[in-house]
Formats: sequence, C-alpha cells, structure tokens
Amino acid sequence: MALGLALVLGGNPVSAKEMPIDDLDGPGLDGEAENASNPLARVSNTDFRWQYLDLVDGRGRINDYFIDGSFMATPKLKIKYELHYWETDVTGQSEDDWESALLKFI
Repeated sequence: MALGLALVLGGNPVSAKEMPIDDLDGPGLDGEAENASNPLARVSNTDFRWQYLDLVDGRGRINDYFIDGSFMATPKLKIKYELHYWETDVTGQSEDDWESALLKFI
C-alpha cells in the first residue's frame, strides 16, 4: 500500500512525486512568491516584538510590546493593523497603557 501527499495551492492537486523541488510556492503559481513587506502583496502576516530597556542606576525599566500585520479580507481588500502597548516603573510605581492602535484598509 502506498501513501501519497497531494498539494492544492491554486490549481489542480499535484502529488509530491510530480511536484518539482524548485517550485516551492506551489503548483499553478507564477513561481514568484510575493514579498510580505510589500504593502500591496496578497499575503497575510503578523509580527510580534518585545523591547526591554533597563535604565541605569536602578531608575526603572520599560517594556514595549508591538503587534503588527495584515490579512486579505477579500481578494481586493487588505486590512493592516498595528498595536503598541507599554509598561514601566520609571516613576516609582507600575504604569501601563496602550500607546497606539491603528487600522488601515488598503
């Protein structure tokens, strides 16, 4: 008994044996993968970042949290989002708040 793998990424199903190794973006596509950093690319992505800053002389710390990304709501509508949150104890007491929240339609 043989087990097979079928990939469907736009086009007809193709078995793993038939798919050329250099066609990494899938069968039926141009061969040119879209770059996620291009705001007009038809891709979805999410980035999480955390930045920590420990101030000298024990004056406190700062944590910054960032979430940004985009997704295709429809084939012609891309939604981009950005969130920025921070927390600190620079003033001697713990503080935190949302710095910014942004939603763009492209």
